[in-house]
Amino acid sequence: MWEELYERHYRELSGFARRMSGSPELGEDLVQDTFLRALQNPGILEDLTPAKQRAWLYRTLKNLYFDR
Repeated sequence: MWEELYERHYRELSGFARRMSGSPELGEDLVQDTFLRALQNPGILEDLTPAKQRAWLYRTLKNLYFDR
């Protein structure tokens, strides 16, 4: 599940994070932190549909950005 989730969303999330943060380095950090959160919360993501998994990843990435 994790490899598929990463392969499906990494590129899209990276572009979004770079545009949102204005920094390639910060964008990459945000994406890495987002996937770490996903790994730390397997019970949440496993029960979601692919569309809701994507939404969770985006929401988590945005929250991490705002927390910084």
